[in-house]
Amino acid sequence: MHRAARSVISAILAVLLPAGAGWAGASCDASQGEAALRTAALQQYLMVAALTCRMVTSYNAFVTSHQSELQDSDRALLRYFVGRSAQTGDDDYNAYKTWLANTASMRSLHDPQFCLIAQTAYSAGNDPSKPLLQLVREQPVPIDITDMSCGSGSDVTVAQSQTERQRQASLGNR
Repeated sequence: MHRAARSVISAILAVLLPAGAGWAGASCDASQGEAALRTAALQQYLMVAALTCRMVTSYNAFVTSHQSELQDSDRALLRYFVGRSAQTGDDDYNAYKTWLANTASMRSLHDPQFCLIAQTAYSAGNDPSKPLLQLVREQPVPIDITDMSCGSGSDVTVAQSQTERQRQASLGNR
């Protein structure tokens, strides 16, 4: 994908990201919550890589190989956010997934290893004999979710301001 097109996608995602979303800061369920957060981060990274690195076939194979596990994890992610706040859980879930996609898109603009990391993850992830949870535990999460995961105490504003600084830097580098 051309640099200008990636910049446009990043800008669109930055605009879509709701300010002040309240889905970070509390500790998460160390099993289902953490696994769902990590699985979503990996999937969003691979989705952006599919478009950015022209790896659509690899992404489709990954999603097909782990379809039911990805669906189960996505339901667990939604339950996690709704369990944290019945009022904002749906919005928090959507904000988290949007933040992940935006972060992956920004990383694709600035990290020369972005496609190589995706290729490595696809190689490991397209083994249908390996359960998705095992892959997620073995693979380093390609998006830093420490501000969103168990025990951090940080809130989304930190992640948003980092993402905004990256976006501003990429716009200034034209």
